[in-house]
Amino acid sequence: MEKDEKEKCRRLECRENAGGSGQTELDSFQWLYIATRGIRFKPDRAAVCRELEAHLEDKRADLQRIFPDLSPEEAERRAVASMGDAWEVRKQLAKIHKPWLGYLWRASKWAAVVLVLIFAGVNIFKNDYYQFAGHPLGGYSSAVYGRTAGEKIRVGGYTFQIVGAAFVDYPEDSPYADGIQIAFRVFTPRFWEKLDLTALQEALTLTAADGQQWKMDRGEINMEVPKDGDMVQAPSFWQLVCGLERASWTLFSDTYVAYGDPEWQEGDWARLDFDFGAYSFSLTADQIEWVMME
Repeated sequence: MEKDEKEKCRRLECRENAGGSGQTELDSFQWLYIATRGIRFKPDRAAVCRELEAHLEDKRADLQRIFPDLSPEEAERRAVASMGDAWEVRKQLAKIHKPWLGYLWRASKWAAVVLVLIFAGVNIFKNDYYQFAGHPLGGYSSAVYGRTAGEKIRVGGYTFQIVGAAFVDYPEDSPYADGIQIAFRVFTPRFWEKLDLTALQEALTLTAADGQQWKMDRGEINMEVPKDGDMVQAPSFWQLVCGLERASWTLFSDTYVAYGDPEWQEGDWARLDFDFGAYSFSLTADQIEWVMME
């Protein structure tokens, strides 16, 4: 709307309020401005103005189609006249469009946003899953070797992808055992429905190229427990040889590492077999990096 046109409309309003005629001839812009000013909720006013403007345009187009010789100015004048008195329309629209309904609708939207944020906060900071993980938003517990962007599948709202595949080779004098490590990430936008470690351990089997299999719900630990006479001391080290552990986590994803100890040679593959009952699928690591530890 142009500034001078708005000022003209305000003068028309002032004249009407002072007792002037409501039958003043208006153009379409002035008619729309006067007719919708009684709607106090601005989003409603804009929507009604667009609707009335479309009606005016339809009437003007109809008049020019029926009377081809009619000038655009005269067609507009007649279209405006057919819409009725702007001040009377204004009164009727003001009765229909109560401002409190609009404000209540807007408040309900903000209330819904606040409730969603509260729900998200409760799930992030109070959920047992995140408390078990040790950090409400993210964390790290072990390294991932042989990083790669491997095979990926989306199942039941979760995306599973291999992100690391390595055979970790320790020196002969090291107390640590050699083994294969296949890392995979589980992503979901529904952070309140993330899979827990126990569910994955029960569902997952690691299969090597030689046919060996390791159920991830049965862990095997390599550790050295020193003794001082008959007293058993705390382990000097420990290593998960077979099993599954969470390596890192964020709000929307977790990275896990599956361990096995096959007789491995370069070029061998490994496969993760998942069986959740309703869903069964596999992810294969075709290229496994040989990682020499010092």
